[in-house]
Amino acid sequence: MTDIPNTPYWQPKLGSEGEVCTGLDEVAQAIEIIMGTLLGAVPLLPLFGVDLLSYVDRPITTAPRKTERMILKALRLWEPRIDVAAVRVEPIDILMGAVAVCLIWKLKDSNNAIVQVLGISNGVTA
Repeated sequence: MTDIPNTPYWQPKLGSEGEVCTGLDEVAQAIEIIMGTLLGAVPLLPLFGVDLLSYVDRPITTAPRKTERMILKALRLWEPRIDVAAVRVEPIDILMGAVAVCLIWKLKDSNNAIVQVLGISNGVTA
């Protein structure tokens, strides 16, 4: 493992043994973790995550907008370091339950917008 960074926010980099991420990379990874965690999957934090599976079989006309509101609520609750400017959910593969989530966010003390796109299939981020 590399040396622990001298910064208040850091975490092990997912998928990279011995590496850590800090700064914007750490915030983006934290967002991915929130989005990739099904609501109720963390026993001591039952409200952590997003209940993406609840809208899998809902009408395509209403599910994306309701999912967007749910994502926005989860990010506001679990990632207080950011302001979310926009959330957009678009179906990719209806039969597989795959959607693309486009987030536009910025750090609270910054004016630089970040665009983050996540592919989600059956409640798992990719």
